[in-house]
Amino acid sequence: MNGVIDLRVVNRENTAKEILTGFHRPSFSETYAQNEAWSISFTVAQSKSNKSIFSFVENENYLDYDGELFVIKSTKKIGSGRLVTKAVTAVHQYFTIQDDRQNNTKTGTLSIDECLAFIFSANTKGFTYSIEDVNKRFTKVEQENFGNNDLLTLIQEVMTDYDAVMQVRGKNFVIFPREDYGVKTQNVIRYLANTDSVDFDISTYNFKTRITGYGKKKEDGSYFFAPVTYTSDKAEEWGIRVAPPLEDERFTSASAMTKKLKEILQDYPAVSVNVRLKMKHDVKIGDWVRVIYEPLNVDQYIQLVGYTRTPFSDEPPQLVFCNTKKTVIDLLSSITRK
Repeated sequence: MNGVIDLRVVNRENTAKEILTGFHRPSFSETYAQNEAWSISFTVAQSKSNKSIFSFVENENYLDYDGELFVIKSTKKIGSGRLVTKAVTAVHQYFTIQDDRQNNTKTGTLSIDECLAFIFSANTKGFTYSIEDVNKRFTKVEQENFGNNDLLTLIQEVMTDYDAVMQVRGKNFVIFPREDYGVKTQNVIRYLANTDSVDFDISTYNFKTRITGYGKKKEDGSYFFAPVTYTSDKAEEWGIRVAPPLEDERFTSASAMTKKLKEILQDYPAVSVNVRLKMKHDVKIGDWVRVIYEPLNVDQYIQLVGYTRTPFSDEPPQLVFCNTKKTVIDLLSSITRK
């Protein structure tokens, strides 16, 4: 990728575009975190040859990087004698959907499509969505007063409520069930076996094997259904480890609650792997790789959920694989501090 992709500055009206020269290529980085963040950052110094375009590197103008538009949100000007430099951070244009708001609310047992249609009906910037659910995994969820917030916050709420993953290209959001997102690859990360830099983070703090869920109450104080208790098969090996109960009034059926309990019970050690290596095969966001950690008999697939890469340098990317719903931003921040 080094030297192949141009970085272009686009005016706010998206009517003019010009290649940005003079930016410090080793400083350029792209950070992606599943469902949470997508940004680029770099520094650029003013010169005689780029003086005109340099003046357009300002907040709310766009950067065209690898065919995607990023909105400049932070510019820090640094002066040292005659040298003027800007430190720039830009986020993917899909973040601008947060500038629209759905002031109305919806209540009821809603499908993910009904929630998204409700959200996108309030967008004024031309964003669209589609749902890829070939295995019909999405089920309806009881929502109460859903809405009354900015659209990005509502989309992220839907991703959590329906255990979904969003992939954005241009102005189109494509929504997948988490279980069906990504491809299982032949890559293997093995404890103490990889020659590249690999940090294993194995935690059993939240490793539980039983959980009980309480749904919505009726006006007389009784529940719509009796409390549901789910016990994982892992209890045979690790014993009964009781998780804090789930109390969620969006649920009015025992079957929906049972499905939710199976989804949220962490009946396995939490594994995150921070990798600096060049995989034998190209790894794409969402791909699953096999991780083997002999001390705890861990042999399972975990997903690429985030990365920081420097495409204009020879530095290998920092990849984050995880099998939990711990925020990817937290994981990326933790490895940056190491």
